[in-house]
Amino acid sequence: MTDLALTPFDIALLVVIGLSALMGLFRGLLREVLSLVIWIAAFLLALSFGPAFSTWFPFTEGAVLMGDPTGGLVRSDTASRVIGFIAVFVLTLVAGSVVQWAVRRLVESTGLTSTDRVLGLLFGTTRGVVIVIVVLIAIRPFASETTWWLTSQLREHLLLLEDDVLTLIGESRRLIAEQIR
Repeated sequence: MTDLALTPFDIALLVVIGLSALMGLFRGLLREVLSLVIWIAAFLLALSFGPAFSTWFPFTEGAVLMGDPTGGLVRSDTASRVIGFIAVFVLTLVAGSVVQWAVRRLVESTGLTSTDRVLGLLFGTTRGVVIVIVVLIAIRPFASETTWWLTSQLREHLLLLEDDVLTLIGESRRLIAEQIR
């Protein structure tokens, strides 16, 4: 019979999944999904409209803003683009939070709060599992010979879903790349 005791690493993995699940439970599915959509939209809108928005910031072309330890200098046009990106990103998040507030009020008024929260719990659990699998994939090259990695009870079970998560990430990257073009 094999030892089924959880290691501290396994407990850390379960804590990440559990915290994500609790966050989903307290926030509800609509709020969780809207939050994800708003963050993705903020990124895509900032990529698309950040350069145009950067023209609103009157930096002198070629002015030096700060030194670079590598010896190069950051030019104002670069700073202007960065500020434009950040401005569009933040404005989108602010507008998105207003939409989230309105949707939350709508859900509360319809009496679907319990259903929304249970579905949020499922969403949060799934998100937590995906986060843990991505972390496992990322640290595997560095940890594959360590005792805590080899003795983990959950690692091999979670990595059974590795192909599915990598497919999901690849498809997401493809969709984002299409939106950027």
